[in-house]
Amino acid sequence: MRDPEIRLAAKTSFLAPFVSDPDVLVIEELGLRHGAGRVDIAVVNGELHGYELKSDQDTLKRLPRQIAIYGSVLDRVSLVVTSEHLLQAEKLVPSWWEIILADRAIDGSVTFNVVRSGSKNQNVSSSEVLKLLWREEALAVLEELQAAKGMKSKSRKLIYKRIHELIELIGIQDRVRRALKTRKCWRSA
Repeated sequence: MRDPEIRLAAKTSFLAPFVSDPDVLVIEELGLRHGAGRVDIAVVNGELHGYELKSDQDTLKRLPRQIAIYGSVLDRVSLVVTSEHLLQAEKLVPSWWEIILADRAIDGSVTFNVVRSGSKNQNVSSSEVLKLLWREEALAVLEELQAAKGMKSKSRKLIYKRIHELIELIGIQDRVRRALKTRKCWRSA
C-alpha cells in the first residue's frame, strides 16, 4: 500500500466526518515548529489531532524525531501504519499515541482497525504551539489582549514570548486553533 491510497481511504472513512464539517479544519502536511516537522494530516477542532501515515514504502527512521516534535505541539496523535511497520511502531511510539492498522480487504479496499487507543498528550509546550501562528496572527492575539503597544516592530520570537507571558497554555491553544481555522491563505505562491 502506498501513501496516496491510505490517505484517500482515511479521508473517506474515519476522517470523513471531519472533512465534511465546516467547523473543523482538516489540513494536509501541517508544518510544526517553524518547519522542523510536518504532520501528514491535522484535524483542528476542539483539539489539534495529528495523523501520521506510514505506508509500505516508508521507513520508521524519522519516527523518533517526529515523536519529539509532535509531542511538543499536538494534543493527540494517531499513527496509521501497515502491517509492515506495526510491531516496530508499537515499540517506538509513546503510550498516548493511537495506532491504527491500515490493511487490504479481500475486495482490494483499504480498511482501518484501531490496534491501540490513544489518550490526550499531557506534555504540550505552549511556546511550541505558538509557533503555529504567523507573525500577523500573533500580533492580532496581542491586539486582542490590548498588549500590542510597542510590539509591531518586534521579531516573531519576541511577540511569541510576550503572548507566552500573558496567557496560559489552554488560552494559547484556543487562540491558535481559532487562527488556524480562520486562516485564508495556507500556502505561499
